[in-house]
Amino acid sequence: MSSGLGADTKGKAGSCSIVAAMGDLKGVFRYKDARQVSIMGRDMRRWDEDGVSDPDASDYGEFVLKSGMARLPNDPALLVMYASFLIEVRKDGQGARTQLQLLQKASPSLLDNYNIFVAQQLAKQLRRDGDGLDLMGYVEYQRNYRSCVRVHKMALMAQRAFWNTLLRSDKIPFRDMQV
Repeated sequence: MSSGLGADTKGKAGSCSIVAAMGDLKGVFRYKDARQVSIMGRDMRRWDEDGVSDPDASDYGEFVLKSGMARLPNDPALLVMYASFLIEVRKDGQGARTQLQLLQKASPSLLDNYNIFVAQQLAKQLRRDGDGLDLMGYVEYQRNYRSCVRVHKMALMAQRAFWNTLLRSDKIPFRDMQV
C-alpha cells in the first residue's frame, strides 16, 4: 500500500513540511474505502511521555482523514473516525458534534449508530471535564435559566395573588385562618 503521499514527498509524519507540501492534492493516495484511511491514519498515534499527542503526527493524521473524506464524502465510518479524532486529539467537542450531525444524514448502519453513540458519550465527557461552556452548552444553559426565571416569577405572582385575596377579602375572617 502506498504511503498516502506522492513519490516526491515521502517521509515520516514527524516533519512538518509533509502536510504543507500537500497543498497540491495530486500526490495524495486515492483511497478506495474507509479501511485504507484508517490504516494510513495510524501513523498519528504517537504520544510523548505525558500522554500528549505529537502535534506533527496529529496534523498528518488530520490531513489523511480530510483527504479520505474528500475522496469518500458520505462514508459514515470516516465521519465517525474524524469526530473521534476531534474529540480525542483536538479536544474539540463542538466540531465533533457537528460531524456527528452530518453523520446522521448519511444513513448510518447499526454499527455506525453504536459508534455515534460512543462518540456522543465521549463528547459529553469532554464537555464535563472542561471548565468552560461551548456554544451548545451555553445555549442549553440560557434556555434552562430563562425557564427557571419564568417559573419562579409565576410562583411569586401566585403567592402575591393568594395574600392579596386573603388580606383584602371580607369573605374570610382572620379567626378562621388560625389553626
